[in-house]
Amino acid sequence: MFYSQNEEETIAIDYFNHREGASQVKTLLDIGANDGSTFSNSKFLIENGWVGFLLEPSHIAYEKCIENHKNNADKTFIYNFGIANETGEQDFLESASHLSNGKDIALLSSVPSRLTERWRNAVTFTESKAMFYTFADFEKLFLMDGEKFPYVTIDAEGYDWDILKQIDLKKYGVEMLCIEWNGVEQLANNYAHYCAPFGLKELHRNGENMIFAI
Repeated sequence: MFYSQNEEETIAIDYFNHREGASQVKTLLDIGANDGSTFSNSKFLIENGWVGFLLEPSHIAYEKCIENHKNNADKTFIYNFGIANETGEQDFLESASHLSNGKDIALLSSVPSRLTERWRNAVTFTESKAMFYTFADFEKLFLMDGEKFPYVTIDAEGYDWDILKQIDLKKYGVEMLCIEWNGVEQLANNYAHYCAPFGLKELHRNGENMIFAI
């Protein structure tokens, strides 16, 4: 069963299964994992042997994520926080259902951003609080020394660039990055310029996500 919005997971699986010299480390980082299933760019990989570190600041989406990964409990580390520019509790907008089938959980939730404003007339948001860490604090508090993430996926509803520029892609052995851009050319340029020194080039883009790989 596939989960991602535009078959991003099949691109990742094909890349790691067939690229000569691809890392044998099968650990991924999913920032903005939501319920761990809806439009997930990581669940299919986890079901196929990968270990997943999943971060989700929404409380209700986090609980659903644990439920959706109950069969993968030995392969998942699921955290109820996000990554931001400062560590601490922050204002957070929790979205009501967005999809026509009404089955999504807080899918558009985020700190206040351009994208949450974009959806204000179509989706109801509830103001709340959520916990965030800088990536440096996340590393210090929750990761083992030498942890590697060959595959990283970031979906943070307008906060993606703020997150990406905190991550040393070489240090974490990132070979593929899937990141939300939603057709914003400035973001595409930012991502490309950031990834280039680490040897990652654009491999694929669709209306929602861009994929960079070595």
